[in-house]
Amino acid sequence: MTDREDTGWRAEGDFRPHPIEWNELRIQRLWDYYSTSEAHRSTYFGETVGRHFVRVLRRHGVLKGRARIVDFSCGTGAIIEALLDVVPRGTKVTGFDLSPLSIERTLARNEETPGFGGAYRMQGYPTCLEDGSVDALILTEVIEHLDDRTLHDVLAECRRVLTPEGVLVVTTPNEENLAREHVMCPECGCTFHRWQHRRSWSSSSLSSALTAAGFGRVRVHPVTWGNELIELAFLLLRRKATGLMARAWR
Repeated sequence: MTDREDTGWRAEGDFRPHPIEWNELRIQRLWDYYSTSEAHRSTYFGETVGRHFVRVLRRHGVLKGRARIVDFSCGTGAIIEALLDVVPRGTKVTGFDLSPLSIERTLARNEETPGFGGAYRMQGYPTCLEDGSVDALILTEVIEHLDDRTLHDVLAECRRVLTPEGVLVVTTPNEENLAREHVMCPECGCTFHRWQHRRSWSSSSLSSALTAAGFGRVRVHPVTWGNELIELAFLLLRRKATGLMARAWR
């Protein structure tokens, strides 16, 4: 194999744009890159709006009386950090993520903080969590990345690990225009959503998916993340909210 072939080089005459075929390795490569790039760190949901997200959770009573909280999408650990600042003494907050480099960042960021229950790489389902062991489960900006099979597996796992009174919190973009975020590699012609999104969600489709997954009670409402002033401005100006937040109970 030549050096050009090894790097994926294509002769100009062979160049053609083509959609990426996502697999576990390619997804991990992308998120390892983002998690170690300081330029992209500020684009993570938790980094940009993590504290606002936690305030919204408190506003809706999600954190009250929860002994064990798990972040199934911990990224660089920003939401865990924000949670640990406000949860009562005795509450454990634990993180899971697909990227080992994200786990390293989460551990380094929170390992000295009381209440931190550790961070673990998610390597398929079921996870190491016991049935009915989690009081509140957080799944931020994840479901837009999943194919049908993985979505089914993730929601089934969320339901399995929740206590009978446990709540799942899901966030996702609101009716995202996926095509607007697609980019193309000018070297190989591969086209892909820059954040690896595969589907767009509405309030009704999100509610339907959670109900179909077996959750008995579901509440979905639009929210514009950033801070309370931004939320209010979007509401007063009657602009479409940029995000959705769902709460689902077993």
